[in-house]
Amino acid sequence: MNDVSGPENLRYGGTVAAAHPAYILAMLLAGLLILFLRREKAVYPLIIFGMIIPFGQAIIIFGAHFQMIRFLILFGWTSMLWSKFRKMRGEDKSHGLHPIDKAFIALIAVTLITAIILTPKWPAALNALGEAYTAIGIYFLLRYLVRDEEGILRSVKALVLVSVVAAIVMILEQTNHINFFGYLGGELLHPAIREGRIRSQAFFGHSIIAGCYGATLLPLCVWLWSKGRTSKAYILVGVVTSLIMILTSASSTPIMAMGGAILAFGFWPLRRQMRWVRWGFVATLILLHLVMHGPVWSLIEHIDLVGGNSGYHRYQLIDQCIRHFSDWWLLGTLANGSWGWDMWDTANVFVGTAEASGLLALILFMALFSRAFRAIGNARATFEADRAKQFELWTIGCVVFTQLMIFAGVDYFDQTRIVWFLILCIVIAMTGEYGLARVSLSQPESTSVKPAILRPATVPEGSGLSRFGLRRSEKNR
Repeated sequence: MNDVSGPENLRYGGTVAAAHPAYILAMLLAGLLILFLRREKAVYPLIIFGMIIPFGQAIIIFGAHFQMIRFLILFGWTSMLWSKFRKMRGEDKSHGLHPIDKAFIALIAVTLITAIILTPKWPAALNALGEAYTAIGIYFLLRYLVRDEEGILRSVKALVLVSVVAAIVMILEQTNHINFFGYLGGELLHPAIREGRIRSQAFFGHSIIAGCYGATLLPLCVWLWSKGRTSKAYILVGVVTSLIMILTSASSTPIMAMGGAILAFGFWPLRRQMRWVRWGFVATLILLHLVMHGPVWSLIEHIDLVGGNSGYHRYQLIDQCIRHFSDWWLLGTLANGSWGWDMWDTANVFVGTAEASGLLALILFMALFSRAFRAIGNARATFEADRAKQFELWTIGCVVFTQLMIFAGVDYFDQTRIVWFLILCIVIAMTGEYGLARVSLSQPESTSVKPAILRPATVPEGSGLSRFGLRRSEKNR
C-alpha cells in the first residue's frame, strides 16, 4: 500500500524552484491587465499568458511552489471580488451552482481528502492544497469571465492567438531542433526524438499535450464558423495552426482526438437517433469482448498511428487497474507502480483518477462528462426548430467528446488544464438554463416547465475550495 515507484522528481510539485525574469515580468503584465481591463476583456490576458508561460516556472514561498498561473489567479480573484464589492451592474447577480459545478466541487473535495489520507505527510498535503487552489481558482475565475456567447467568442479567439505562437515555435523545433522556450527554462531546450521524428512541444509540458491542444482547437474553429459573423481570419489561422501542432507533435493521441472530433461531427445527421447509436456502441463492445481472445480494451494495444507509440502501455494501464480494483476502490493506492513496468505513469486520466483517489472520484470525474453532454442535449432539444443553433451546440458537444478521447491517452499535467476548465465553463455558458431541463419551444405556455432566457449560472459568493487531482506524466508516447 505504501510502496511508491516512479521518478522522485515528479513527487510533491515536480517543478523547478526558480522562474526566469522574463516570465515574472510577463506574469506581472498579465496581472495588471486582468486587474484593470473590463471583465469582458480580462479573459484575453488570463488565457494567453496563462497558456504561454510554462507551468514548470515556479517561485517557492514558505515552502510552496507558486507557478505563474497561481499568481494570475490571485490577480483575477482580486479583480472579481473587488467588482462584486462595488456591485457593478450585472455582476452581483447569482443564479446558484450548475450541476457541472457541483460535480466539479465534489470531485476536487474527494481528491483532496483522499490525497491527504493516503499520504499523511506535510509535503504531500501542501501539494494537494496547491492543486486545490489552482483548480478552484482557475475554474471559478473562468466561470466569472465566460458567461455568455460573447465570452465564449473571446476565449476561443484567445486560444487561437496562443496556437499561433505555439505553431511558430513548433515549426522552428522541426527545422532547428531547438525549443525557444528552453532558453528561458521550464521546458527542454532540445525536443525529444522518436523513430527519427522530432516531437515539438513549444511551451507545453509534453509534445502529446501540444498536439492535443491543436486537436481541441479544431472543433472550436468549427464553432467559430457556425457563428457566421466571426472574423474568417481567426477560423483560417486556427485551422492551420491546429494542424501544424498535431503533425509536429508526432504523437498518436492528438491524431486519435482529431479523428474523434471528425467522428462526432459525422453523427450530426443521426442526432435524433443518438440513443440508439449509444446503445449500439455498447452492444458492439460487449460482442467484441465475447468473441475476442483478449478483453475488448486490448484493442488499444494495436493502435499505432505515428510509429513507436505505447499502445501496449495504455492497454496495461486499464487492464491492471481492473485487476487491482480491490486495491484502489476505497481511497486510491500508492502501489500501482509495482503492478508492472511503468505502471506509475498513469497516462489515462480515468485510470489515474481511480488509482489516485478511488471509485467515488472516478464516478465524479465521469459525471463531468455526463452532465456536460446532458446539458448540451437538453439545450439542443429546446432549439429543435433552429437548425443553426442546434449545430452550434453540437460543435460544443464535439469539443467535449474530443476531451474524452484525449484523457484516454494523456493527462493535462501542465497549464493546459486551463483549456479543460474553460470547456466546462463554455458548456455552462452556451446552454444556460436551457441545459437544466429538456424543454421544447413548441410547448404551450401552460406547461409546467417554460424555456427561460439564456442566462448562465454565475459564480456564487463564497464558493468552496477544491482540487482536480491531475497526475503528472512524462513518458515519451
